[in-house]
Amino acid sequence: MNAKKIKIIIAAIGIILAVTLVPIAIAELLLHDGEINAKAYVKQAIVFDDKEDNSAIVESFNVTGGCTNLTKHKITNRNKCVEGTVDLLNTTYTPDGEGITTTIYQVPQYTTLALNNKDSSWIEIDGDGIEGILTFETMKPTFDYTFDAIGLDAETDYCLIYYADPWTGANPGALIDTFTTDDNGTITAIGSVDLGMNLPQEADDNHLDGAKIWLVLASDYDETTQEMTGWNPSEYLFEHELTAYTDCDLTVESWLAILLGEPIVCDLTIPPATEIGLILSYHFDIHIVGQLYTMSTKAIPVYD
Repeated sequence: MNAKKIKIIIAAIGIILAVTLVPIAIAELLLHDGEINAKAYVKQAIVFDDKEDNSAIVESFNVTGGCTNLTKHKITNRNKCVEGTVDLLNTTYTPDGEGITTTIYQVPQYTTLALNNKDSSWIEIDGDGIEGILTFETMKPTFDYTFDAIGLDAETDYCLIYYADPWTGANPGALIDTFTTDDNGTITAIGSVDLGMNLPQEADDNHLDGAKIWLVLASDYDETTQEMTGWNPSEYLFEHELTAYTDCDLTVESWLAILLGEPIVCDLTIPPATEIGLILSYHFDIHIVGQLYTMSTKAIPVYD
C-alpha cells in the first residue's frame, strides 16, 4: 500500500473518531456539569372546611356542666388519584380537659335510599318493576337530590315527602318536591330544596330511628299543612329503611349525630376526590370545673 492511501485511511479513521467521540464528550460534560432547575407550588390535598392549610379546628363554648355541644365540619381530599389517611383522635384542651369527652362522627357525603311498594302486610314487593331510588347529600344547607322512579301511574302528580308519625304525618313532616310522571309512569328528577330542618325531627315518633320518606299521590297530600288527606298505599312508594339528613345551617342533636354517621375509632382514610362530613361532639361532665375551655383538633397525616 502506498503512502498516499495510508494517509487517506488514517484521515477517515480520524473523522469517524471525531464524529463518535464529540457527542460522548458532550454527554460526559452534561453528566458532570449540567443543571436542571425546577419549582413546584403544592396545594394542600387534605383540608378542613376548605382552608388552604392544615390548621386545626379550634372551638370554645359557653356551656353548663352535664351538656353536650355538637358542631359540623368537613374534611376533603382534593387529590383526584390518591387516597389520604389522617389521625383525628388527638383533640387537645386548654386548660386541661379533665371532664371533657370528644367523639367525632364520620358522615357520608351521599345517602342512597331505595323506595318500594308494599303489600297490605307492609312487606316490600320486589321484582314487579315498581320502585325508586333517592340519592341526596347527607350534610348540606340545602337538600340536594336525584330521584328516579319507574312503574308508577302514567301522567300522574306525586309528592315526595318526609312523613313524621303519628298520622297524618305532619309532626312536623315536610314536602320535599312534586313531580308528574311521563306516559310510561317514570320520574327522573334532580333538585335542590331548602327544607329548613333536619330529618328526622324530635317531634317525630320515629326520631330515634330515622326519617320516613314516601312518594305519595299528590291528590292524597296537602302541600300547605304537610298532612296526608287520603290513603291509597298500593299507589305509593315507601322507604326501604329509615334515613337522616342535616341542614348545615342548623344545630344537630346527639341522637341525630348517631343516625347520620359512625364514630371514628381509628385513622380516617379519605378516598380520592371525596368529601366527608364531620360532627364533633363535646360532652362536658356534670362535675367539670366552671371556666372557659378551648378544644383543638388537628388532622395529622399518617404515612405508610
